[in-house]
Amino acid sequence: MVRAIPWALPILRTLTAVALVAATPCARAIEPGRTIAPEQAKEIESLVLPGVADAARRGMRLEVVEPRKVLWRRAYTEATEKYAGQVKLGPKGELQNYVAGLPFANVDRNDPQAGLKLMWNYTFGPWIADDARSWGWDWQIGSLTTGQPMTVEAQEHGDLERAKYLRLAGRTEVPPLPTLPGGDAGVFAKEILGVSMPLFVTLQRSGPILTYYYLDLREPETWWYVEAERKVRRLLPQTRYETAGGMIVDLNTQWGFSGPLGSYGFRLVGEQTMLGVLHARRYPAEWCPGGGDFAACDVWEERPVYVIEATAKKPYDIYSKRILALDRQAWVIVASDLYDRQDRLWKTFLNFWSYQPDARGADSQERPYLPAATCIDLIQNRAHRWRLPGTRPLADTVAINEGLIDKDFVPGVLERAR
Repeated sequence: MVRAIPWALPILRTLTAVALVAATPCARAIEPGRTIAPEQAKEIESLVLPGVADAARRGMRLEVVEPRKVLWRRAYTEATEKYAGQVKLGPKGELQNYVAGLPFANVDRNDPQAGLKLMWNYTFGPWIADDARSWGWDWQIGSLTTGQPMTVEAQEHGDLERAKYLRLAGRTEVPPLPTLPGGDAGVFAKEILGVSMPLFVTLQRSGPILTYYYLDLREPETWWYVEAERKVRRLLPQTRYETAGGMIVDLNTQWGFSGPLGSYGFRLVGEQTMLGVLHARRYPAEWCPGGGDFAACDVWEERPVYVIEATAKKPYDIYSKRILALDRQAWVIVASDLYDRQDRLWKTFLNFWSYQPDARGADSQERPYLPAATCIDLIQNRAHRWRLPGTRPLADTVAINEGLIDKDFVPGVLERAR
């Protein structure tokens, strides 16, 4: 087991042996070239989170391939080498002296704050662009029956602008660097999800949703355009922690985890080799056949991950804890298991990442794209699957670092976005 995490960046470029250290002795590799069908799901139980193993038993297939390294973009690497040594945690766990790059390049696993430091690395990880936009959506929510395709209860498709994101702090590629001036005090990122945002599948569609994320651990501020009222309303903080009206995914679970770090207690459980999707090959994503069509079928590889337990602090959080599989090279969430207030495994969330050269040909360095994701309610036997629809080329579906500006991320734009 690795006792310390020597993230000296020159070592990152040759990280192979260290990346495959497993904390669990019983974990064993699956030979590349194999496809794990439901009847072989037991073979991967030590290589995935329990919820992912459940998804495999239900019909999700895993095509195992040789692992590939994920390399950071040069500007991010340079920023980490320049600034990481000055970052520290404040008395409440807030980030101090952060400029750009990975906040904590060295994390001792024996540090009682190791889990929180790793989650700050996730929050400002190399997977996050200075700005991004995407167009098109294709999602379905439905019930699951063993051996049968998902029974769709609600769905929506579209080709308009779907989402956009702006990083105000920690910028490494799009001037001004490293901070966007003139923004709201303490806000490090702004995000709009829409045009249609189904907070309640049984009610009239509304959206978009605008969220401001803060450095000082306060609750994010979230605004929602209500179609029936033709008004923009500020959502109560607890809205991010719950699901209602037939929904499966809460706002804090998008991307695998997007909650405020101050709302959880983080503990590093260990380091392990797990199977995950970092180099998905299919665009648009293809749903698995038969009873596994709640998830995408694509290539899985052995990944070095941190296993982090996030224990809920808020009394209105519907989950007691989350177990996160955080990739040690890419700093993305590979999968997360969510437990209910009785500590029963309730849901599992899977990301199907695709690291590849910039789709628009800006350079040959790789960028992360997310062609698909799924969340499965393992108790109620329901699922929410989502993918980029493939109605246009990937280069015309996702635009990264094109120079979005702060005035595009204010509550007043939500009505105009309809």
